[in-house]
Amino acid sequence: MERRTSKDADQDTATTEHGESELCGAKEEILLAIRCLNSRPDWMGSDGKGWLPEALDLAPLRCPILLERAHRVGPRRDAGDPPRTLIMKFQSYKQKMLVMKAAKEKKDVRLYNDLATEVHRQRKKYDNVRQQLRSLGLRHGIMPPAKLVVTYREQTHTFNMPTEAQEFINKIKEERGGNND
Repeated sequence: MERRTSKDADQDTATTEHGESELCGAKEEILLAIRCLNSRPDWMGSDGKGWLPEALDLAPLRCPILLERAHRVGPRRDAGDPPRTLIMKFQSYKQKMLVMKAAKEKKDVRLYNDLATEVHRQRKKYDNVRQQLRSLGLRHGIMPPAKLVVTYREQTHTFNMPTEAQEFINKIKEERGGNND
């Protein structure tokens, strides 16, 4: 999970004000992790110098991408199975953001912020509600850390608990049932 202090923010500003490269600022104290879901088995190593820029088609960088560590999650799989999830912990917030931006543009690599287990549990509680929202055709999403946001009739509704969202869905179903939509 990302944690930034005011000291880190000041360091980012100072780096930008002095015109240094957006990737080559002084080593920051923030250490951030991302999760790569569909990585190839050969994408592994303690540094991202070689395979990470190549996998994301990044332009040549002035400074190499530095990872504190990288490892795979879960048991080894057979050769035909999809590769295991790869967790990468960056030394630089700026480099992490550059990699995340490049991954958005490239469709075959999926990167996500690595969230704490408790946040995953909180978000998982909304699964049933989200399935109902999909079946109703309503636009929705999860805001960090675990708030459900629903857009209905051009109004945005935010829910902190799945029960609140379920009550809202029930009202919509009653309303649509009464209008024969």
